[in-house]
Amino acid sequence: MIGVIGCGNMASAIVTGMNEKFPEEKFVTYTPSFTRAEELAKVVKGKAVKSLEELSECDYLLIGCKPQQFSDLATDLKKSLSDLESKYIISMMAAVSLSSIQNKLGTKKITRVMPNTPIRHGEGISLLLHSQDAVDNGSEKVKHVSDLFDACSKVFTMSDEDQFDKVTTV
Repeated sequence: MIGVIGCGNMASAIVTGMNEKFPEEKFVTYTPSFTRAEELAKVVKGKAVKSLEELSECDYLLIGCKPQQFSDLATDLKKSLSDLESKYIISMMAAVSLSSIQNKLGTKKITRVMPNTPIRHGEGISLLLHSQDAVDNGSEKVKHVSDLFDACSKVFTMSDEDQFDKVTTV
């Protein structure tokens, strides 16, 4: 089950694309205002929730908030989810490094993703960067994340953060 935090245009396009290829995947959506979460949940036959605590049942958390909102979100997630360190984090946040996510959330299994706008039409590209802990101790989840993004875009996996950041600018 995938918890989606932030249901803006890009996150909605990604989740909709994933749902089309993997209709059995369950999505739990959250936004502070609830409105966009409810809209996306209806489209993918998921469940919209009004509190972060309700994401506790999710194995994956797709973070689609703006980078400047991340510190506050991290604080709220740490207060709301007692098992946060066991979650697999998928971050869509630009310019927020793996180490920053690890430090703020206390999690080790992370994938950074940088999609581009054609993903809204199933024609996009997604750059992926997996944390070393995810590769070493969560290879089945790494493959699952790659497969999910392959459903809505062409996937390129980067070898390190420097390469990820350089290719992102292109």
